[in-house]
Amino acid sequence: MSRRTFQNLNPQRPSYKYIRERIPFLIRQTIITAKNGESIFRLWLGGKLWVIPINGKAVKDILDSNEELEKGDAYDFLGDWIGDGLLISVGNKWKGRRKLITPSFHFGMLAGYMETFNYHARIMMEILEGEVEKEFNMYNNVKRAALDIICDAAMGVHASAQTNPNHPYVIAVGKFNLLTVDYIFKPWLQIPILYSLFGFAKEKQDQLDILISFSKKVIKERKMEIAQGNIQERNGKKTFLDMLLTLEGLTDRDIQDEVDTFMFEGHDTTSSGTCWILWCLACHPHLQEKVHEEIYSIFGDSDRDMENEDLPKLPYFDRFIRECIRFRPPVPIIQRLLNNDFKMGGKTIPKGAFILISPMLQHHNPEIFPDPEKFDPDRFLSENISSRHPYDYIPFSAGPRNCVGRSKKSKIAPKMWE
Repeated sequence: MSRRTFQNLNPQRPSYKYIRERIPFLIRQTIITAKNGESIFRLWLGGKLWVIPINGKAVKDILDSNEELEKGDAYDFLGDWIGDGLLISVGNKWKGRRKLITPSFHFGMLAGYMETFNYHARIMMEILEGEVEKEFNMYNNVKRAALDIICDAAMGVHASAQTNPNHPYVIAVGKFNLLTVDYIFKPWLQIPILYSLFGFAKEKQDQLDILISFSKKVIKERKMEIAQGNIQERNGKKTFLDMLLTLEGLTDRDIQDEVDTFMFEGHDTTSSGTCWILWCLACHPHLQEKVHEEIYSIFGDSDRDMENEDLPKLPYFDRFIRECIRFRPPVPIIQRLLNNDFKMGGKTIPKGAFILISPMLQHHNPEIFPDPEKFDPDRFLSENISSRHPYDYIPFSAGPRNCVGRSKKSKIAPKMWE
């Protein structure tokens, strides 16, 4: 690939800075690019060209494309666990699978999971009562609660991660997630011989054996229950697995890929996002008081469960959550690999280049969100939203490959802190 092709793009910065400083460097470059009136910039990293859009107008070109849907090699590591599920499948396979699965995430179906959210949130609250006036890692509690919710909603299984943190599946999920982060942010581990030499390959396979065997066992047992007519729906609600088993055109492997994808995507981003919301509440006590007053106006001193009808009555908390995930999106980067020359931001990007779509960078573009380091929920008042491009705020991506479970994630956080 000739570098001369890219002379019309905003100049690159030394790649070593990206490795050393990562996101902070990219945020600074975003600010510089925006001040120069540009909508994209580029850098070379590991011999690869990366092109980065920084506003909704530019990112819309790639997110709305029905052709350039390939995620790129950063996702290959996950394939050993989640197979060819919605997250990383491409082409006609992805289009067909998305068409089959999307109806399973309609609002009415998601509303039926409120009982599940309430049940596991109450367990977490009971556990936290024992931690009052103690120093502890809140992330572990939230992560286990989110894992319980996802296991219950996706597979109808009570993993009991909160009451049994030593459950093999719970431990394997945590270890695999750490391995994934190391693989992505430590480029030398992407060299197969080094990955094996340092013992990571064996560790990865050990966790995969646990993860895959667990979901495979659950799927097998669920199929037997359905065949024997022993399945019982709770409040007329099916699990995600039940819905997959009723779809025509999916093999057993297809079903396992989607269940594992749902498990991976559903609990990690939800738990990290929820913890960040808690951190923001602690850092802004005057805003925390507003959230508390709004919640109290609905629930008072009652101990009742949250209902779907309560969510629209929390407009300030909704704005607060939106500002939290503007500031630190649970998924800060999304990768695409171009299979053809592509027009983006008024410039032609060549085949083989990687597009780095970053909600984190867009959300810190001062041309979109003035004074981006200031925490301000009122950015999401209707009059302020209407002044922005629809793709300026993309915490769950947008376009054909947006997050299929985005509505579910938006429900879990307020329930956790009701």
